[in-house]
Amino acid sequence: MSEQTEILDESSLLDTGTKSIEAQKELETNIESRLTGLGDRITRRAESPFYTLLGNKDAAGDISAELAVQQAGLLWIVRIAKYSEGDVRARLWLDIERALSDLEKIETRIARPREKSFVLVEPVSVPAHPCPQTRH
Repeated sequence: MSEQTEILDESSLLDTGTKSIEAQKELETNIESRLTGLGDRITRRAESPFYTLLGNKDAAGDISAELAVQQAGLLWIVRIAKYSEGDVRARLWLDIERALSDLEKIETRIARPREKSFVLVEPVSVPAHPCPQTRH
């Protein structure tokens, strides 16, 4: 995530009386751009040859597909939130932000290739064995 993620608490979104309309719009725009960015990254990952070469590509593909479905679901909730008003609107945006933060955390975890666990073995010192010398 290149953008700074603002963690929101319930009171900041539900207190619509003290929050300006511009600030609420900015918050909604920020959430929408993060959601679009997440969708773009999921699409790039699905089309990237790098991730198809990784081991467990079936599991990674399943997780990426699940993320894509959840991201698409959040897009629908955003559409609903845009046409809502008052406390319902504020609550929807709060729920969207929380769900988006969770999806971004999951996406960050699967974006990094898994490190293989190698066991380093130190070389063993082998004492020099005297070879039986042949005498001529």
